[in-house]
Amino acid sequence: APHLRQVGGGGGRFDPGMLHYSPQVWTSDNTDVFSRMAIQSGTSLIYPLSSMGSHITSVPNHQTQRLSTLKTRFLVAIFGTFGLELDIRRLSQQEFKEVSEYIAKFKELAPTIHEGKFYRLWAPSRNSDRFAYAWMCFHHTNAIAAVVAVFLTKT
Repeated sequence: APHLRQVGGGGGRFDPGMLHYSPQVWTSDNTDVFSRMAIQSGTSLIYPLSSMGSHITSVPNHQTQRLSTLKTRFLVAIFGTFGLELDIRRLSQQEFKEVSEYIAKFKELAPTIHEGKFYRLWAPSRNSDRFAYAWMCFHHTNAIAAVVAVFLTKT
């Protein structure tokens, strides 16, 4: 059977009922890590993390030209389906090693993130703190938690 993905081109145009036919949604073409925090936080109110396409992309971001660390992009991408959307041939040896470690870490944490209970520990409520997020997934059966706190600074 073909693998289908719902695409919300322009943002928010996908249907929760379609998860029966398509296990994954692409929440937005905006891949900037600053924007993805808000997009994934809002989308997670209805959709499970295991259905939200989220990738590590290259920098500078092709839409916003903003820079972010590989680690920050990883921390955001693991709270979704996790993938790479960059040319690995352009990575330095150190970045390639780091990406390899992140892939292994995602494989280790995927059951906790995709099957565990998702908690929004900190979600912005005011415009002044809109770039601070903290999320946690807890797998009750395995008693394992995955926690991330990201404070984004625009420069």
